[in-house]
Formats: sequence, structure tokens, C-alpha cells
Amino acid sequence: MRCGAAAIVLCLAPATASAGPLTVGVDLGVADDTPALGVFGRLGVSSWISAQLELAQLLTDDPRVELRVATAAVVVDLGARGPFVPTLIAAVGLDSESTLRLEGGLGLEYRAGSGVTIGADVRLGDRRFPDDAMSLTRGGPAAGISYCEWSGECVEPTPAPEPEPRGGTYRSARFTLAVRF
Repeated sequence: MRCGAAAIVLCLAPATASAGPLTVGVDLGVADDTPALGVFGRLGVSSWISAQLELAQLLTDDPRVELRVATAAVVVDLGARGPFVPTLIAAVGLDSESTLRLEGGLGLEYRAGSGVTIGADVRLGDRRFPDDAMSLTRGGPAAGISYCEWSGECVEPTPAPEPEPRGGTYRSARFTLAVRF
């Protein structure tokens, strides 16, 4: 029991909080009341700026719906005085519904000298769905295209209905556990 407690203390021992060149981790979070699980990798491009790639799956109540998200982020260390590091995050991503996501937020990480990193962040985002340019009408061609029936009757274009706005603002929060190399 003492060995386990000693190992935990050594892993979480404070050190200078500079980001290593490579960080790999897992996260558990929530986005608008939907739980999410993910993995991420971060590459330090300077002493205070990192590029991060995130892959996540939102766990919906409907087992037929699988929503996956891929996000590219820039993480800026706002101060590296000790093991606690506040961060600023700006991100862009896509999900499995072809939705463009733009996010920004703040985080706080504890970076132990052993390379273990424990963090949390909160983000505010905006979803953008692609416009439905054309839709099928009357079993015929897409709206906006004229066509003629075999009987010789020509049909003029029917304007496509305006798509329902499905995008919008969302909030997310997550906890992370990672290792810096």
C-alpha cells in the first residue's frame, strides 16, 4: 500500500510546467448534456504554443446514432509559473454529420515533473451545417431543374424549401489525463 502511495506522489510531484514536445491523452467530457469520450495528441511548436488533434465520440441515448468529432486546436499556455498552467484554446473541427465546428475556451492543467498531466477545460462553440442546395421533388429531378414528362408536359423548377437551421451555439467541458514525452 505504501509503494502505491509513493508512486502516486512521485508521479504528481511538481516541476517546471513547460510543455514537452509530445503529449498524448484521454478525455471525458460533456457537450450540451451529451457525454463524450475522446483521445488527443499535442505537439509543442514553441515553449508556449502547441498544436492539438482531438478525436471524440458523443454518447447519445439513441444506440443507432454515432456522432464522432475530429478537431484541430491551438493551445496557448498563458503562464508557466509552477505546475499549474492556464491555457487558451482555439479550435476548428468536423463531426460525422459534416458539421463545421468552431470553438474557443479556457483550461487549467497540472503538469507534474514525471510527465503526467491532469487538466480541465470549458469551451463555447458554434456548429454550422452545410446548406441543402437541392432536394428531390415529385419523384423527379432535383428542385431548380426544368424537365419534360413523356406526355410532353414540361415542369418548371420548384424552389427548394429553406433548410431548417440545425446549427447553433453549444457548450462543452472536459477532464483530461495525459502523459508528456
